[in-house]
Amino acid sequence: MNGKVTRSCIYKMSRVPDNAEITTIEGVGTISDMHPIQVAWMAYGCAQCGFCSPGFIISAKVLLDNNPSPTREEVREWFNKQRNLCRCTGYKPLIDATMAAAKANVYEMVTSKIIAELEKGNIPWEKPWAGVRSGAYNRISKKPYSIINQMLLQHTGEYATFKQWTDLGGHIRKGERSEFVVFWKILEKEETNEDTGEKEVKKIPMLRYYNVFHISQVDGVEPL
Repeated sequence: MNGKVTRSCIYKMSRVPDNAEITTIEGVGTISDMHPIQVAWMAYGCAQCGFCSPGFIISAKVLLDNNPSPTREEVREWFNKQRNLCRCTGYKPLIDATMAAAKANVYEMVTSKIIAELEKGNIPWEKPWAGVRSGAYNRISKKPYSIINQMLLQHTGEYATFKQWTDLGGHIRKGERSEFVVFWKILEKEETNEDTGEKEVKKIPMLRYYNVFHISQVDGVEPL
């Protein structure tokens, strides 16, 4: 309800505010247009009796809406905090599915951002970046963001994370919305070669992201 996990079975109607936005499992996706979480739930075999699935899926959606790139520990802590319980599958496939859906969300975010720019008539990869000060760059490292992040960010100039601005003595103005930049994280997974029987380390690239704010959204810090 209103973007928060709510236990519908014990929440009294008298406490529901007027014009509240309520999303149930039926509002997450349809048979012809499933949400990535629902697809992942099937792919990872998360539903056996199915009794807990609606609650877990709604809970996972709220988590990913607020933290689209969580760690496994954060997913586990979230389900514990929301008191989601499963007596059939154990929790590993549920966490695996949430992590898989998070990965899909990052790709969708990048794709949607680029498509939105194209629909405006902008071709983001044609922007003339000639150096640090002519594009977007990190305030702390002074290094320019990668080409894909230059395409994603709305402004040129200084960006930093919430913590980085805070450490500089800055304050993000109330109501300001962050943007995101993406990066590749390489995960190493040990597998057994079927032909030789030897152990091999496979490197898997995973797209991740973090939120940043432009200096125009910050009080208390002077531009470089």
